[in-house]
Amino acid sequence: MLGLIKHDLMLMKNHYKLIALFTVGSIAVYERFASRSYIITGIMLFYVAVNYSLHYEEKYNYHRVLASLPFKKSELVIARFCSFFTIATIGIVIAAAMGGIMKSTGLTATDTWINVNDLYTFFVLVIVFTAITIPCYYKFGYEKTRYFRIALIVGTVMLFKEIDNQILQANTAFSRGLLELTRLLDGGLMYVAIVGLLVGILFLSFVCSKRIISKKEY
Repeated sequence: MLGLIKHDLMLMKNHYKLIALFTVGSIAVYERFASRSYIITGIMLFYVAVNYSLHYEEKYNYHRVLASLPFKKSELVIARFCSFFTIATIGIVIAAAMGGIMKSTGLTATDTWINVNDLYTFFVLVIVFTAITIPCYYKFGYEKTRYFRIALIVGTVMLFKEIDNQILQANTAFSRGLLELTRLLDGGLMYVAIVGLLVGILFLSFVCSKRIISKKEY
């Protein structure tokens, strides 16, 4: 199971220069989103790494190699989930580190550091992306789900842009609802509810993925 995780990390290691350049560019481009630039950059790094990993697996039939190994199907699915979350963690760490360096050296106008709410939002997005992507990939393959993954990432960026636009218009129903949501989050009630929902979504995704891969013949 650790072999799949190590394999995906090695793919990232082989492109560390490109990852560093991409991170700097992303933070610079999205600096107007303040600390949310870290979220956007982390998500985009996560997407690029996951996309490359799935493409590599499909191109070189790595999934056939995995299927031939003496592992249970459930272990392969768990390894895929763990791999995604490991990549996501590394992505947000890189984004936070590079963003901090750029902020300290004056290379970006972002005047805030990454905070707990940013991390929470980031991992919520990662969990939703993962829960949708893994069963869809097992069911339809890399090519048929490629544009869907792109739409998820573009949609994330557009969502943050729209939130910023609505915040500037303080009298809209959306902005008032956002302020109320923030108040609930500060109270901790919404955090608990969202975590419970996400656990349910992940479990459902795992069950679906396991059933799909169990029926596949390589």
